[in-house]
Amino acid sequence: KAKNLFVLRNQCQRIASLGSVYSNMLTELGCVDRIVAVENLDYYNNTALLDRHRKFPMKELSKLPEPDIEATIALEPEVVFTFGMGDKGPDERLTRAGIPMVIVSDHYEEHPLARAEWIKFFGAFTGKKNEADRIFDSVSSRYLRFRALTLNVKERPEAFSEIKTGEL
Repeated sequence: KAKNLFVLRNQCQRIASLGSVYSNMLTELGCVDRIVAVENLDYYNNTALLDRHRKFPMKELSKLPEPDIEATIALEPEVVFTFGMGDKGPDERLTRAGIPMVIVSDHYEEHPLARAEWIKFFGAFTGKKNEADRIFDSVSSRYLRFRALTLNVKERPEAFSEIKTGEL
């Protein structure tokens, strides 16, 4: 048996999502009610998730750089989605507690559609494969349509995304 290997045979119902991008994808898949924890609500402007938090408060697991492992274990999520930076792997304490920590590498994608396609990854964990395919196909179609409108544009401004600025 491989070290730190988990096999998930069912749809995940209790998810700790330590990334706003993952939470947004889970929300798009209709799984906002499965999110039991996030990293830090200060980084969220997802209305559905914030509304859910007002009704059924979610635990914030990482107001600091490192997630609160003890609080994570106490929540008993079926999976923890987090991003990977450097060589740091899953936390050994979560592994011993039988909680899979899934390192999501979507931030390494260089093309917008490659990044958007990660919704299919979350669809696999939630049993929402068809919804994920439909959402990706819609995003891809819109992206290609808008991209075609800009093919002959000479002057191209730079844009930044995923950075919370001002009061939202």
